[in-house]
Amino acid sequence: MINYESVDKVLKDAFIPQQQTTKRFDFLEDMLPMIKYAADKKRQKLAAAQQSQQPVISQQTGAAAQQTPNILPLNVTNTDAYALIQKYFPKEEWNNAYRVMMGESGGRPGAIGDNYPIRGKLIPSYGLFQIRGFPDRGTPEQLLDPDYNVRYAAQLWKSQGWNPWTVARKLGLPGTKPLK
Repeated sequence: MINYESVDKVLKDAFIPQQQTTKRFDFLEDMLPMIKYAADKKRQKLAAAQQSQQPVISQQTGAAAQQTPNILPLNVTNTDAYALIQKYFPKEEWNNAYRVMMGESGGRPGAIGDNYPIRGKLIPSYGLFQIRGFPDRGTPEQLLDPDYNVRYAAQLWKSQGWNPWTVARKLGLPGTKPLK
């Protein structure tokens, strides 16, 4: 059974420096819904596989894919997403990019979020890195494509650092501006 102490230790050791206790708690609170969602989906897959005695597959289809609004079927595993990060980001940023991606979308390529106005318009964010769907960034379909999304995120990072991602600022990644 996972308890607070074990999760806090992982966050201290692997992800967030010890002196940033408040950020660890904020990060954990932000991650809880994504962790619960992932655990529920894993339980469903395992139960279905046990019933049918079929191997567990990584892609959701049919009714299971329709259970969560604004999320398309999972078609990229975290391993696949990490490979895209390795393809488009410099090696020294792989860990940061993965942490930002997981914080933004939970590794779900079909994630659609941020349904509040930015620059006076309601424009959602799409995909692994939750890229805002501004007209110059591509169509929603493009932004939901994992390769396009990670490639665009790398271009955005090259021009603006980690500042465009709230999660990166919550994590206190180097070069980010503090949250207002």
